[in-house]
Amino acid sequence: RGGNIYYTDATYGKIRIVAGDRSLPFGTIIRVVNSNAGVPFYAIVLDRGGAIGIGKRYMFDLLFASEADAMKWGLSKNTTFEIVRYGY
Repeated sequence: RGGNIYYTDATYGKIRIVAGDRSLPFGTIIRVVNSNAGVPFYAIVLDRGGAIGIGKRYMFDLLFASEADAMKWGLSKNTTFEIVRYGY
């Protein structure tokens, strides 16, 4: 909304927004680690996507502030995630 890629959570503070698989309820918090992009971060599932899901190509789709930031990550196979909160 309005180009904002962050959400403020009462527990985790300012975190990234991701589109996630339908098996994960909205409000699920994940810790994302990408060996190519540096520092791990927390994100919240607040969206869905057509190519996202179990049996599909991706589990998550990250929102980025710019195309340059997205290109730095690319379609990374070096990204892992950990669920730290399931739903709200």
